[in-house]
Amino acid sequence: MAVLETDLLEARKLYASGRLSDAEAKLQQILSDSPENPQARVTMGVVYAKTRRHQMAVEILESVLAEFPDQFDSLVWLAVSKKALGQFDEAIYLCERAIDLSPKDPAAYNTLGLCYLSTRRVVPAEDQRRSQSDTDRGHHLDRVGPPLARGGRADGLHL
Repeated sequence: MAVLETDLLEARKLYASGRLSDAEAKLQQILSDSPENPQARVTMGVVYAKTRRHQMAVEILESVLAEFPDQFDSLVWLAVSKKALGQFDEAIYLCERAIDLSPKDPAAYNTLGLCYLSTRRVVPAEDQRRSQSDTDRGHHLDRVGPPLARGGRADGLHL
């Protein structure tokens, strides 16, 4: 077991240094010896996502989440791949689950923001931010005017 942990650590170091093909080779070696290793499967899913093999990432990360539904990294990276495949509602749902698990980790928020931008759903995000700002400050921002995200421009022209 110690050999697998050492190999997994090496694979993660290769990944972190940007040597994704070397990391993938090391992970394939680990998974051939221990195909159910959840840490290796998550890391392989991340490598697949980073190398834009999103369908492969989806398959492996969904298999991890079937066993470990609260695995944060799997949720976030699965959301990244779902977003890349145009499955925005699923990606948003996964990000929200990840945020519920770890509300202070910025990874899920970043992916969620990209999902909203990709779908041009900035209005709900803007409304949520505005609502929070109103509550925090104790006043209303209605006098400020429509946010630019709703199609308005500062000069009054509409595109």
